[in-house]
Amino acid sequence: MRTPLCVLLMASAAYADGMLVDRRERPLSDSFAVKNHLVSVTIDEQLATTEVDQVLRNVSGHPAEAVYLFPVPAGANITGFEMWVGDRKMDGEIMDAAKAREIYHSIVRSKRDPALLEYVGQGVYRTSVFPVGVDEEKRLRIRYTELLKKESGLVRYLYPLNTEKFSRFPLEEAKVEVTIRSKGKIRTVYSPSHTVDVQRAGETSARATWSARRDLPRVDFDLYYSADDAAVGMNLLTFRPVADKAGYFLLLASPAPRTEGPVEPKDIVFVLDKSGSMRADHKMDQAKEALSFCLRSLNEGDRFGIISFASGVDRYTDRLVTWNEAEKEKALGHVHRIESQGGTNINEALLQALSLFEKGERLKMIIFLTDGIPTNGVTDLAAIVKNVTAANTMNVRLFNFGVGYDVNTILLDKLARENRGDSDYVKPKENLEEKVSTFYTKIQSPVLSSLKIDWGEVRVKDVLPRTVPDLFRGGQIVMTGRYEGAGPRKIVLTGMIQGKEGRFEVDAAFDEKSDGLGKFFVERLWAQRKIGDIIDQIQLYGRAQELVEEIVELSIKYGIITEYTSFLIREDARLGDGKDNARRAGEQLRKLEKGDGPQGNQQAEAKRLLQTAEKAAAPVAGAGFGRYRDEGGKEVEAKTVANVGRRTFFQKKNVWQEADVPEDVKAQEVKYYSDEFFRLLGAHPELNQVAALDSDVIVKVDGQHVKLAK
Repeated sequence: MRTPLCVLLMASAAYADGMLVDRRERPLSDSFAVKNHLVSVTIDEQLATTEVDQVLRNVSGHPAEAVYLFPVPAGANITGFEMWVGDRKMDGEIMDAAKAREIYHSIVRSKRDPALLEYVGQGVYRTSVFPVGVDEEKRLRIRYTELLKKESGLVRYLYPLNTEKFSRFPLEEAKVEVTIRSKGKIRTVYSPSHTVDVQRAGETSARATWSARRDLPRVDFDLYYSADDAAVGMNLLTFRPVADKAGYFLLLASPAPRTEGPVEPKDIVFVLDKSGSMRADHKMDQAKEALSFCLRSLNEGDRFGIISFASGVDRYTDRLVTWNEAEKEKALGHVHRIESQGGTNINEALLQALSLFEKGERLKMIIFLTDGIPTNGVTDLAAIVKNVTAANTMNVRLFNFGVGYDVNTILLDKLARENRGDSDYVKPKENLEEKVSTFYTKIQSPVLSSLKIDWGEVRVKDVLPRTVPDLFRGGQIVMTGRYEGAGPRKIVLTGMIQGKEGRFEVDAAFDEKSDGLGKFFVERLWAQRKIGDIIDQIQLYGRAQELVEEIVELSIKYGIITEYTSFLIREDARLGDGKDNARRAGEQLRKLEKGDGPQGNQQAEAKRLLQTAEKAAAPVAGAGFGRYRDEGGKEVEAKTVANVGRRTFFQKKNVWQEADVPEDVKAQEVKYYSDEFFRLLGAHPELNQVAALDSDVIVKVDGQHVKLAK
């Protein structure tokens, strides 16, 4: 006898991730596993064609009676559905939207599975029935098309992977590949949700790919791109949830995607620590290979110098050398002959490096590699920073690489911050050559330097990074901040290009009040960077009570848990107790004031990830999983904090409570799966994801406190 299974395709504005639902009385995650989830997308002039290929396996231990749900974006057209029972291909039919909602609600009421609450039915596509045997795999392939919208010059594509988090089994393979083709030159390709690999095939085609193995995706795949013919493209996204409060903005700037053509010539000095400790773990060999890579990658017209130092300082030459093939070979030979010995005279090495630069408009940089703290010459950390900053009269950018755990991260971070640069750290046994080479490839070809932004009539504040970084070929600038004022405005970017000032303008719109929550990541991305910036201020310039309190306030509001605020996720933490929370955060800060050793290295890395965040995947995503580092530096996963859209929830006494809801609040109770429950979700669609949390939820709705009770 055949066991029936019907396939329902539920149309939704938010979700496009199909899943099988067991009809029997058992949790969804106990019945089916998604083996592969492969998504291939082609976007031609904003017309997106999405093909989803899934392999699902019955892991319930019995023949399955199931429903397959697959919602697609509103306005999308299903152009293909393929599913096979043996050699027989199944056909489908379109159902009336009202009938679809009736079927959907009946499934949700009978299953009582939180995963289903994220699906809001508006229409149904249904195939014929078939059974799913024990351990049997079924392959389904769905294609649909949609016309993507453009806002502020950016086209957005969204594919929800989020519902996979309800599975008990990690996917063997998950992949999203987006191919973009446009008549204009493709400029920005940016994902606020995932780290994507972007490959360009000419100026009008690009491919963005994300993939993972043995993973449970918990964040929807979100991608933006722009296409125009300007030399430097700028795009602005704004999000203002409350009209009478400051809004949030995200500015993206990128050069034309040329692979050839003029770039800004640069002057660069490589400073290499050759102290005796560099002999350990092949650090010197890796450092010399990294330096050799950089020398081979210099551009025509670049000038360079080499400083090696231990107790004393050795110069390759007494002035910068213009790069050519002959000079390259001489420099490579010099690097090959450098040997490790002696102590560490950081102060003198950097002063000597700065003395090599000459006045002029060329972009000037130092790449500094060291594995120790100062032991010779000036050893006072504050004095070194003061001396180097005072000697840097020609706006030289200082990029530091600390190797191993003996470096003082606070010294290197402060040197970088005071000198328009950045710091990165290489752990023991981590490949130094690979890290330096990757960095140099990014800054190899400057396009615009000494950038400034004129925001016009809009008042901006809390802009991060504090200094506009230089713009390099193949790269982009990502800036976040807050704004007051609204309406259409002109933004002007100026910078040096080929020794002359370049000026680039963009017409931008600052929201007076944002409709919907589609751009909430703009606010969260700013919060991540702001927390990193405050931690940096405290570490480098001293602890101030108001800064500690601001870290705690932002951590609670946005659910961004750092090692300073990990106590917030404990059951006994009272989120409303500001003084106690600030005191405990201050205690955590004091533990990392030295800035060296494994803890200092880990903190520097965590801080840098916050400061330079380009994706708004906060430490928490979806149904309540948060990651943070404990006091010993170990990464911990806790199911006591959840970010849902722009809302943050903490789990206290087995109840999810929104962060800004007072403790012990009296809330109106609404029973799950009741008529009132469905009316509430219908009036506030964003609550579907909130209701998908795995226990009772206290949430603020239209100024009222509501408890969704299971």
